[in-house]
Amino acid sequence: MVKKEKLHIPKHPLSFLWFASRPHRWWALGAFLAVTVAESVGSSIPYIFGRIVDKATVIIESGSSDFTTVWLWAGTYLIALAVMYIAFRTSGLVGMQWVTRAQATAYASLFKYLTFHSHTYFTNRFAGALTNKVSHAADGVEQFSEKFLWNYYTAFVSFVVVGALIFSASFSVGIVYTVLIVVLFIVNYPLVQYRRPYVVRHAIESSSLRGQAVDVATNMSAVHQFARRAHELFLLDKQIGKKRSTDIVQWRLSEYILIVNNVLIVLGMSSMLLIMVALLQSARVTLGEFVMVITLMFSIIGTLTFVGSTMNGFIRIYGDVEEGLEDILIPHDITDFPKAKDLKITNGEIVFNGMGFSYGTRRVFKKFELVIPGGQRVGVVGPSGSGKTTFVSVLLRQQDVHEGEVAIDGQNIRKITLDSLRSNIAVVPQEPLLFHRSIRENIAYGKPNATKFEVIEAAKRAQAHEFIEELPDGYDTLVGERGVKLSGGQRQRVAIARAILKNAPILVLDEATSSLDSESEALIQKALSELMKNKTVIAVAHRLSTIKEMDRIIVLEGGNVVEDGSHDELVQEGGTYARLWNHQAGGFLTDE
Repeated sequence: MVKKEKLHIPKHPLSFLWFASRPHRWWALGAFLAVTVAESVGSSIPYIFGRIVDKATVIIESGSSDFTTVWLWAGTYLIALAVMYIAFRTSGLVGMQWVTRAQATAYASLFKYLTFHSHTYFTNRFAGALTNKVSHAADGVEQFSEKFLWNYYTAFVSFVVVGALIFSASFSVGIVYTVLIVVLFIVNYPLVQYRRPYVVRHAIESSSLRGQAVDVATNMSAVHQFARRAHELFLLDKQIGKKRSTDIVQWRLSEYILIVNNVLIVLGMSSMLLIMVALLQSARVTLGEFVMVITLMFSIIGTLTFVGSTMNGFIRIYGDVEEGLEDILIPHDITDFPKAKDLKITNGEIVFNGMGFSYGTRRVFKKFELVIPGGQRVGVVGPSGSGKTTFVSVLLRQQDVHEGEVAIDGQNIRKITLDSLRSNIAVVPQEPLLFHRSIRENIAYGKPNATKFEVIEAAKRAQAHEFIEELPDGYDTLVGERGVKLSGGQRQRVAIARAILKNAPILVLDEATSSLDSESEALIQKALSELMKNKTVIAVAHRLSTIKEMDRIIVLEGGNVVEDGSHDELVQEGGTYARLWNHQAGGFLTDE
């Protein structure tokens, strides 16, 4: 049995970027080296222009006709242009390996972490919102990688090379240039930090909208049946409005930041231009140096403007990633015990020993005691709120008991691996859980290496083979999202076939025949009786006809076993079970 490995994923977006990039760091290093060469050469081209102007000016003023040096510098320009483009394309070919691999690592790691969360975690959240958060975080890694490589880092290299060239022409202009860059960063940092919570809020509202939309789409049949389309559209419009409002706020702040940047850039560039004109007038710089600095100034304007816009863009991506990581990377509440061992089934005895469990302040079980001998078939009944669902949930460790223990063959289930526990328990739930895959894949889900013959045999025992054969593609028919292409009874029979094929020593039937009509139920009863042979069985039911033939029936009420015996014994006692039995209508139990 494979044990759960520790996943140490950092919550900080930049640390998460490094986490996702670390396995692919050599690709990243190669890409950064190529960008360094490309941007350094590209930023130096104005220097070549300056040399051409100076050499040409000297030749013209001297009346010489020897343009050899001019041609050499022109050739240098062509070589520099070729090197720049080759280096940039190299960075693209190498960089795409880093970016795509880091994004894939991010998505796989986050989804893997997500799968370790408990049943409670998922019941409290929209599935669509969760997948949206994973996508946001993983896509954020891709965007961070691209922007760091081809935007942020290129800007840094450009600032350094341009600064060095400007200083070579004029120290005073170089000082103005340096002050401008420093001021831009000093001013932008607090402004961007101020905008950050508004960006995160927008990301949260975006995820909520996605989750709400998926929830409505998933339950569209109910929307139509109850004529609630207008109501759902009204709720969706409200969420769209909230998302738009948060977007307007953070976007407005972005525009304010850009206005501040534009003012600073105009002031800085004007100062540099005036100083260069004065220096040229006083012959303290050559015409070539003047041309070089002016060219550099115009080429760097876009990069300087980029400081503000890129920090705005950075914080938006940062907010999306942070919002996703914050919700996904919360500690797992159901985990493997340190040095947990695999479950070893000998008899399949299940013991609830002094079990206590509460939902917040509402206590469900207190010092609950129950022994289910191996191979015994036990029915569990009781009115709503009696603890039936929690009873099954703690056995599967979808939730952990707060006191006492649950043991299987003397092994505390908290000290055995989750995978080994659940591999030894087959579950047929009230709501069949089917994937949008073929019927064959759904039946074989608990035994992936099952042969075609084994799948068909399981379907026959579950009384599903006949209707499957009548489908257009037989066992290769896709069932649709959550099995929507099948009827409720058909979905339930596929789920029962899956449990039959899994052939686990412990079987849990949670309202396993609730979706079947009386005729189908009669057919299934024989299959279930065969399935239950030599297994420890726990069958939770409102429909008492499904558990009438159980070896033993326990009645839960208020988290306690109030009655325990066979069907005939409990009916004769005239207690809670007898009352529940008498209140059935057509085999169904009315909640009390």
